[in-house]
Amino acid sequence: LGLDFGVEYYTGDLGLIGANVFYKDIDDFIYADLGVSGSSGSLSGDVDLAALPGMDTILPNNPTIIYNQPQNGESAEVFGIELTFARQFSNLPGFWSGFGVYSNAVFQDTEAKIEVANVAGDLGGLRTSRFFNAPDYGGTLSLTYQQYDFDIALTYSFQGDQIDEPEEFFTDEHEQSYDSLDLNIKYDLPDSGFGLFTLFLRSTDILDSGDKPINHETRMGNSRYTDDIEFDGRTIRFGIIGTFE
Repeated sequence: LGLDFGVEYYTGDLGLIGANVFYKDIDDFIYADLGVSGSSGSLSGDVDLAALPGMDTILPNNPTIIYNQPQNGESAEVFGIELTFARQFSNLPGFWSGFGVYSNAVFQDTEAKIEVANVAGDLGGLRTSRFFNAPDYGGTLSLTYQQYDFDIALTYSFQGDQIDEPEEFFTDEHEQSYDSLDLNIKYDLPDSGFGLFTLFLRSTDILDSGDKPINHETRMGNSRYTDDIEFDGRTIRFGIIGTFE
C-alpha cells in the first residue's frame, strides 16, 4: 500500500514551492539475512550447507559457515514528508539574473518487524527496528548560475545514518551519516563551424582532504564498531565534450 499527497505552487518569477507527504505499508519485504551453518545446525530453518552432497570433500569436519541469503520480513511502515524550494532570480539586473537556488529535504519515520532467531537457531518471535535503506533525513542545497554560456552548480548534499542490512541477532549493519560539497562547471564554446564543444570541470567532495570516510559501515549503529570503511578524498575531473556537425 502506498499513499502520496503533494502540493506545488509555482511563482511568477520561475520559482517553485512544494510539499509531498507519503505513507507506505509493506508486507513480506525481502532483505539479506546473515546465516550460520555447521555441526550445530543452521539458523532460520536454512539448509545445513555442510550436509549437502559433495561438501564433505572440500570442507573440514564440523565446519562453521557464515553466509547471506534472502529472507522475508514480516511488515514495514514508512511515513514522511518531502519539501522542495526552487527559485531563478531572473528579475535581477544583468549578471545577477543568472543565479538560482534549489533545495530539497526529506524527513521520514520508519518501522520494520523482523523475525528473531534464538540461540538454538530457531525463529522465536519478532523484533521492531527502523526499515533498512531508509535514513531519517536527507537533502540537497544547490546554488546555480546559468548565463553567458556558463552552467554552474555548487551543491551540498547530506544524509542521515541508515540500516544497511538487518540481522536476526540485533547486529544490524549501519551506514553512518555523510555529507558532501560538489562543484560542477560547464562552458559552451562559441560555434566553431564544424562542431559544438563544451568545457567541463567536476569536483566531488571538495572539502574532503582524505581523512573523511566516504563509506562507513558499523555494527549496531555504534560508530565504534566498524565493519567496513572507505576513504577517497576529493576528486577533480575536467575535459571537453564535442559534437561534430
